[in-house]
Amino acid sequence: MMENYVDVAERIRQFRAAFPTGSLQPLNLEKPFEIVEIGGKEFIIYAAAAYRTPDDPRPGIGLAQEQAVGGSNFTRGSELQNAETSAWGRAIVAALAADTQKIASLEEVRNRKAEQEESIPAPTPKQIERSKKEHPASSPAPSPAPIVSIDSTDANLITSKQIGLINFIGKEQGMNLDELKELIGSILEKNEVSISHLTKREATRVIDYLKNLKEG
Repeated sequence: MMENYVDVAERIRQFRAAFPTGSLQPLNLEKPFEIVEIGGKEFIIYAAAAYRTPDDPRPGIGLAQEQAVGGSNFTRGSELQNAETSAWGRAIVAALAADTQKIASLEEVRNRKAEQEESIPAPTPKQIERSKKEHPASSPAPSPAPIVSIDSTDANLITSKQIGLINFIGKEQGMNLDELKELIGSILEKNEVSISHLTKREATRVIDYLKNLKEG
């Protein structure tokens, strides 16, 4: 379950609390990352160092790799940033000598999940028709419940139309409520998000982002 993983932002807070004078840097300042070919594909390799003190002789080291061209619309265009973030998270785990079974960060798991989902080909019209014949429905399937619904009539808050668009695009991207709230929180730079209490302006920002994500 994704909720069992810690995001890199939380790991950075833990690191700063433990080492106030520490810093996160590329392991090699002159060459923070490199692009290598593995199995016929190009990957970005990033090496990060978590220095506990300014003169730390043995900083925590973290390595991460990302395809040079992201495997999903969710990761495409942010390949270097994703590799850097993942490497930071792993370097922090090494520096803290953290007692954790979840070395991978929430961001890593989410990105891999998105790539796996987009790698599954959509069924062809013939496959859909064959499935209908082999498994006829005895009654129409109920419409899926929306991811989130509106619960306020405040004129300054998100409208039902905006809720509908967020629901629609979120479901198209295969996101559940927790994943959608996490993404919206990163868009709006908020730690806690109540979607039904977003302002109209915030909802517009979210919808524009989701549309761009959908269009790739």
